[in-house]
Amino acid sequence: MAKESGLVVHHDWFQPVASLTDAQVGELFRAALDYNETGNRPSFTDPIVEVAFNFIKVDIDRDNGKRTK
Repeated sequence: MAKESGLVVHHDWFQPVASLTDAQVGELFRAALDYNETGNRPSFTDPIVEVAFNFIKVDIDRDNGKRTK
């Protein structure tokens, strides 16, 4: 069976991204899409984006049936 393609966006992600700039949200969204597709953890130059990603990663892993570390 082929892997379903998609990323579920959760409403509770609003809080971690509420204070980010549009550029930071763009970086975060691209990183989330890439992580969901490849499983490769992205590297960030902005620690704030990395913190937001860590909140989102938990849901991506759960949605994909992975155990989080």
